[in-house]
Amino acid sequence: MTAPLLRPSDRTFSFARHALVEAFRLAGCKGAEILLPEFICRDVLGAVNAAGATPRYYPVNEQLQPVHLEGAKGAKAVLAVNYFGIPQDLAIFRNFCQENGAVLIEDNAHGFLGRDLSGALLGTRGDLGVTSYRKTLRVLDGAQLYVNNQKFVAKTDPQLEPSRQTDPMSFRIRRFTSRIERRTGLPLFRLLQTTTRGLRQMRTGSSLPISDPMSEKELPGSPEPTSSSLHFISRVNSEQEVERRRRLFGEIASVVSGYDIQPVIRQLDSGASPYGFAFIGSAKEAARVRRAVSRFHVETMSWPDLPSAVTVDNNHFYRNIWVVNFL
Repeated sequence: MTAPLLRPSDRTFSFARHALVEAFRLAGCKGAEILLPEFICRDVLGAVNAAGATPRYYPVNEQLQPVHLEGAKGAKAVLAVNYFGIPQDLAIFRNFCQENGAVLIEDNAHGFLGRDLSGALLGTRGDLGVTSYRKTLRVLDGAQLYVNNQKFVAKTDPQLEPSRQTDPMSFRIRRFTSRIERRTGLPLFRLLQTTTRGLRQMRTGSSLPISDPMSEKELPGSPEPTSSSLHFISRVNSEQEVERRRRLFGEIASVVSGYDIQPVIRQLDSGASPYGFAFIGSAKEAARVRRAVSRFHVETMSWPDLPSAVTVDNNHFYRNIWVVNFL
């Protein structure tokens, strides 16, 4: 079974941030406020800025559900996030939108192929929705805007012509070595990754890419998706990919069950396609998890780089969430 097909009203982009800009435009957010969770990647602010809007934040609890949506009655749109591919309960968001005339945008960047308990495809449950292909599949780019509310269909810009550029050799090597490692267990991708990080450490002083404050102001590249990525996505067996992710979630949860960590989600609902296994814990305990799950050929990383306006100390759980990424 291949990946879900695009509907006539949907649009594809290179990155989810470009899709968000279009969602914010359709929602009429220029010059208005957009309600975002405090726990969000700072890159999303690049889309807010490009839309000419102002961010306003709501807090979330340790289950990454909104604590409240108070103090933002003038917001034109509210963003509900399916963190790590887990369906967010939209009841509080729908009530807010009904009471305040706001547009509900479902941020499903982490949940491509996932569904909620009712069987609804994630990204299609709000007025507008955004998902990312490249967070789930090893493709150069790819994102989708779901236009779910009929009143926005006629206002949607035409589909952009896909770019014919070929995938860079460095990307093709990464995808090839990753595929071989997953099939054979030979640590080719891990070796490539270690080498790349070592070179980056010598060049920048950090083995991981350094968070760029300008990502709150700028968007990456051009909005057109590449045709090579769209072709790759069209051939994906969605059932197999979802099954792989759910199996990994269960296996990793079992391996780390006795560790001093707090899983964000302990059990998957039917239909969920997890981005990874997310947990709250110290850097020391995260390193222990990283070692324990290395045999699954997955990466453990901190997420997200918070917006500069979200000021919490290093002990706050926002700064101590990690995810075992299933890419």
